[in-house]
Amino acid sequence: MSTVTPESLAEGETSKAAVKKILACVLCQQRKIKCDRATPSCGSCKRSGAQCVPVNTLGPRQRRRRFPERELLQRLRQYETLLKKHKIPFEPLHGADAAKSQGDTHDHAGASDDDHDPDDDRQSKTDGNDKPARKVDMQRDVLQFVKSGKLLTGKPGRTRYVDSHFLRDLDIGDGDDWQRLSDDEADRDYSIVRSAAPLALDPLTGALMSPRQSLLHMYPNHTEAMSLLRTHLERVEPLTKILHIPALTAIFQTAVSRPADIDGKAESCVFFAVCHFAAYALTEFECTQIFGPSLDRAAVMQKYHFASWQSLVNVKFLKTTEFMVLQALVLLLMPLGNVYDPQTYWILTGVAARISTRLGLHRDGEKQGLPPFDVQMRRRLAFQIIPLDGKASHHAGVGMGLPPNFDTQSPINTNDAQLWPGMSKPAEEQKGATEMIYCRARSHIGRFFAKQGKLMMDGDATETPNIEEFDRSIDVVESEGIEETYLRYCDVVDPLHFLTICSARSAIAAMRLRIRLAQDRANALPEAERKRAWELALKIMDTDAAASSNTSLRRFAWHMRSFFVWGSWDSLIFLLASLRKNNGALSPGDVNAAWTRIEATYTHHTELVEQDRALPEAVGRVTLKAFEASPPTDRFIEPNFITTLRTIRQSKAIARAAKDAAATPSLTDSSTITSPSDLVSPGVSNALESYAGTMDFDMNADYNAGSADDWAFWDQMIRDYQALPDLGQAQFGQQTF
Repeated sequence: MSTVTPESLAEGETSKAAVKKILACVLCQQRKIKCDRATPSCGSCKRSGAQCVPVNTLGPRQRRRRFPERELLQRLRQYETLLKKHKIPFEPLHGADAAKSQGDTHDHAGASDDDHDPDDDRQSKTDGNDKPARKVDMQRDVLQFVKSGKLLTGKPGRTRYVDSHFLRDLDIGDGDDWQRLSDDEADRDYSIVRSAAPLALDPLTGALMSPRQSLLHMYPNHTEAMSLLRTHLERVEPLTKILHIPALTAIFQTAVSRPADIDGKAESCVFFAVCHFAAYALTEFECTQIFGPSLDRAAVMQKYHFASWQSLVNVKFLKTTEFMVLQALVLLLMPLGNVYDPQTYWILTGVAARISTRLGLHRDGEKQGLPPFDVQMRRRLAFQIIPLDGKASHHAGVGMGLPPNFDTQSPINTNDAQLWPGMSKPAEEQKGATEMIYCRARSHIGRFFAKQGKLMMDGDATETPNIEEFDRSIDVVESEGIEETYLRYCDVVDPLHFLTICSARSAIAAMRLRIRLAQDRANALPEAERKRAWELALKIMDTDAAASSNTSLRRFAWHMRSFFVWGSWDSLIFLLASLRKNNGALSPGDVNAAWTRIEATYTHHTELVEQDRALPEAVGRVTLKAFEASPPTDRFIEPNFITTLRTIRQSKAIARAAKDAAATPSLTDSSTITSPSDLVSPGVSNALESYAGTMDFDMNADYNAGSADDWAFWDQMIRDYQALPDLGQAQFGQQTF
C-alpha cells in the first residue's frame, strides 16, 4: 500500500486539472469537426500536417469595451475647439447654450476627483492598441447621426427630402402635402410684393416679385422648334445627358401644336431651356438660316433667356419639388457662365444645388427604393450639378459644399435605349464605349481631383505632397481607371470619343502639372521637375490645339470657345513666365517650341485678343514681355498675334491718355469708365471697365509672372476670369450675351 503524501496529492490534482483544461484546437473549431484533443497534436492536425494549437493556450478572450459616451463628447468638443481656433465654419452638435453648459460641466468634472472614472485611466493606458476601434466607433456614430433623412414622394416626378428631426416627427404626409403647404405659405408671404412689372433683371428677385405671365407668344413655329431640337440632340445632349430624349421629343411636339397645354407647367421650362441652350450652340450664320435675317443670334438668345427665366418663375422654381423643373434650371445655367459675374453665377448654381438637396438627389435613389429609371436620371443630374456648382464656386473664390451625407452613386455606363420609364429591373452596366462615355470619364477624373483637395483645385495649399507619390497615384488612375475603362474603347473618328480622349489626357497631365506648380510657387521645384513641368505644359497646349483644329468637333464649338481642357491657363502662364525670366536654362529649341504652341493658342482662341477682360489683357501684356525677353529664333518676321497685341495696347494707351486729359472721372460714380477702349461697344465697355475698376491691381503694371508672389496674382486672375459677358453680343437689362 502506497503512502499518500501532500506532494503526490498536489501532483495528482495538477495533472487532473491539466487534463480537464485541454480543449479543442483552433483548426478543428474553424473546420467545425470533432477534435480528439490529443497532445501534442490531434489526429486531424497530424493528417493535414498543420500546427495544432489548443484554444486554451491563446489566453482569455478580451471583451471589447464600449466606447464611453463621456469620452466621445470630450473628443467631439476638442474637435469643435480646433475648428473654432482655425476659423473653419461648422455646425456644432449642440447649441451655444448647451455647449457652454456642457463645457462648464466638463470643467467641473475635470477639477473634481470624486467624479473621476478609473475606467478612463485604464482606457487611456491601452489607447495605442484601441485607436482603430475608437475611430470606427466614432465614424459609425456620426454616420448614423447624419444618415437620418427621409425622402417623401408625391405625384410622379415630385420628391421632397426632409432631414430635420422635428419636421419628420410632425409626419405631415407625403410630398404632395408638403407642396400644398409650401404653395399656401408662398401666397401669404409674397402676395404683397407682387406687381405687374416685367421679369426683374435679377432672376432671384424676379422669382419673388414678378407675376405669372403667359408665354404663348414666345413659342417658335414648327420649323424653328425642330431645328433647335435637332441642334440640342447633336451638340448639347452628348455632353450633358440629363434628359430623356423620347419625353423631350414629345414636349416639343406638344409645344408646336398645342402650346397652351404645357404653358405654365414644368414642360415649358424644359422646352425654353433647350431652345436657349440650342441657340447658344449655334453660330451667327446658322441662326440667320433658321430664324431669318431679322433675328441674329444675340436676339434669339435674348428671347429665350427671358422665356426660360419667366417659365421658371411661372412654376415657382424656388419652392419646386419637381424633377423636371430642376432639369430645366440646370440646362439654363450651363451656358450662362459668361453672362453673370462669378458671384451672381455662384449664387444661381447654389440655388440649383439646394433644390437638388430638397429633392434628395444627394441620397442615392436605389437605396431610397425609387424605380430604376428614376434612379439613373437622378444620378445623371446630380453629377452634372456637382461640376456646375464646383466651377462656379472656384470662380467665386469659395469652397464647394456637398451635403455631408452625399452617397449618390455615379450613373451606370449604358446607352439611353436601355432606360425607359416604368422599367422594372435596373439596367446592366455595359463595358466599352457608350453614349455616356464623356460624362463618365469626366466624373471619374473629377472624383480624383476632389480627393486631392485644395492643392490641385486652388493651388494654394501650405504643404505639398511628395511628387513621386503623387505621380504614382496618378499612374494608377490613368492606367487602371481612365485608359483601361474608357480610352481603350474610344475611336478617334467619332467626335465624342475624340473629345473624351482630349479631355481625359489633358486632365491627367494637368494633375501632374498642378503639383509641380505648387512647389514652383514656393521656389522648391528641382530643375529636373521643372523640365518635366515644361513638357507637361507643352503636352496640354498640344491637346488643346488638336481639339480646336479638328473639324469634326465643330459641333462642340460652344464647349471649346474658351479653354475647355484642364490646365490650359496654367500651361500658358507657365510657358510665358518661363520665357519672361529665361536665364539661359531654355535652349533655342525649347523657346521655339513654346512660341509655336503660344501662337497656335492665340490662333484657335481669338477671345484672347478680341475680348477685353482682365485675364486676357494681363496675359497679353506678359506675352509681349516674354517676346521681348526670349523671342523665337526660327523666324525673322514678327508673328501676327504679337503685332495685334502691340496695336491693341497702343490704342488703349492713346484712348486712356485722351480720357485722362479730357476729365477726371468720379471714383464714386458706378457708371464711370475707368479704362475705356475703342474696340467694344459703349454698353459692353461700361460693364468691362466698371469691372476692371473693382480689381485690386493696376492694369498698367509690369507683371513679372515668374516670382512666387506673382503666382498668387495669376491664381486670382484665373478665378476672376469669365466675370464679364462675351463681347459683340446683344444686351438685355444689365446682363449681356
